[in-house]
Formats: sequence, structure tokens, C-alpha cells
Amino acid sequence: MIERLGMRLEDTDESTFTPAMKLAALNTAQISLANMLHNAYLTELQVFDEDETVTTGVYALSGLDHGVLKGAMGIQRVVDSSTGYDLTMMDISDVRKNKNTLQKATVNNPQCYIYQSSIYALPTSITAIDVYYLRVPATMYAAYTATGGTQTTILTTDTQLTTDGHSLSQVADYYNGAIIYNVTDGAYFKVKDFAYANPTYTFTVDDPGAGTAGANAETFYILTHGFDTLNLDGVTCQLNQALHNTVVSLAEAECWGMVGKAGFSDRRAAALSNAYKEVEILNARYEVERPTGIGTDRKGR
Repeated sequence: MIERLGMRLEDTDESTFTPAMKLAALNTAQISLANMLHNAYLTELQVFDEDETVTTGVYALSGLDHGVLKGAMGIQRVVDSSTGYDLTMMDISDVRKNKNTLQKATVNNPQCYIYQSSIYALPTSITAIDVYYLRVPATMYAAYTATGGTQTTILTTDTQLTTDGHSLSQVADYYNGAIIYNVTDGAYFKVKDFAYANPTYTFTVDDPGAGTAGANAETFYILTHGFDTLNLDGVTCQLNQALHNTVVSLAEAECWGMVGKAGFSDRRAAALSNAYKEVEILNARYEVERPTGIGTDRKGR
């Protein structure tokens, strides 16, 4: 995606737009696109956290493993962990209806609403919920592949580490203090020692206490020390591959907006127009092809 964006910007030699600028633009673009698209196109962002503790009927969304995309619209389903019953989602304006005996939430007919970044479950006797939601797209970093490791080391001979002229240093201790994120295991480590012995880069990290810091074929990011601009060929986007072109269009517009030069505003407008048209087409297409639901026609009746 970085290379494609560079070609769109006619700046493959990075004389105007630095790798960091392009990466920042791509990260902004993927979130913007996800916010504009119908949820049906965002299946790669669907996640769920189970058995989340509810206190007196309230659960703060900050307790979820990931940030929630689109706020309340990103909460797709809430289930009572104890009974397995779905909580009927309602607008806060309908809460007053719970005063009506016939419409009041019960254990067998639970309900919930979102207010101030929290889920309010009714009845308040519910103690745990499973939350299905759309997560904020993962920040794009350069992805590397480990070739081995131990409890305290991550080894790699990933040839992509030296692509694009952004080579890793081979100087001992050069990357001490860097932060590594093992994507496969979902764990963070701080580098205590770095060494290179052709062809292997060895990162010695804080003892995780159990398991291994790295193993063959596991994916990891290096989050600090400017590593997020290395190996830009390896940058990946969490959204469906079919949406990557639109992400690049939005990122192109973002880049043109960063540089206040004559003529760039027109190019920004053109890139935005292309992206918005694609979004409009996709959202309109869903309305035509969406599932009809059980016992309903395409008009929802």
C-alpha cells in the first residue's frame, strides 16, 4: 500500500512525502473509511469479548479489549452470559418504557442501551455479558516474521528488514529499549539486548514469565525507535483487501492536505471525490443486496 500511495503522489523517491507521513495518512484513512462504510463491509473488524463483568447493570466500554468503532453503532450484539439470551438494544429515549409493566425488561426478556460510553443492562441483576462489536482498525505497522525464539528472545532473518534502503543496524545494543509487540501472541516486550550475527537479528527481551517471546513464523511489530517507518513494503491494513484502493485514495487526499503548495488542493479534492464515490456505490449496493431477514421482504415488512 505504501508503494501504491507513493505512485499516486508521484513521489516514489520520497522527496516530498516522508515514509512517516504516508504511514500516518494510511492509518487516518482506514479509520475514516471504516466510519463511512456500512457495517456489512467491515467483517474483518468484528470481534467479541465474553463474560464481561457488569456492576449494578453498568459495563464501561473502556473495559473491552479493543476500542469500539462508531461508538454505540459499533455495538452489534449483547448477550447475557448466564442465560444466553440476547439483550434487546434500545435507544436511550425508550428507557422510560421500562416503567410499563408489559414492556419492562425481565431475565427472560433482557434489554440494554448505550449511554456515555457504557452499556446499561436491564434488569440490573445481570452480572456478566458477552459483547459483539466492531473494533477500531489496528494501527498499521511494518510486520516482520520471526524465525525462532526462546522464553526471552525473538530471532529473525526476515529479508524484508533491509528493503527500501531502510536497513536495521547491525551494531550491538543499538535497539535496546525498543518496544516489540508479538501480534500472534498479543504480548508486548521491551528489548534488553540486541545483537546481529549474519544472518540473524536477535532481540533479547524482558522475561514474559511463561511461554516464549518468539517462535518460528510468528508475526511481530517494532513500535518505537522509528521502526514503524522501516520495511514499509510489509505494512498491512486490517480492512478487506477489496477496500485497500479506497484507503489509498483517502490517504492520498490526506497527504495532499499536509503540504500547502499551489495545485495540491485540487489534487486533494479529486482524490476525495474518487473515494467518496466508491463509498457511495458500496453503501447503495448493500441496500439492494442486503439479506431480507426472516419473515420479511426487502422493504423490511
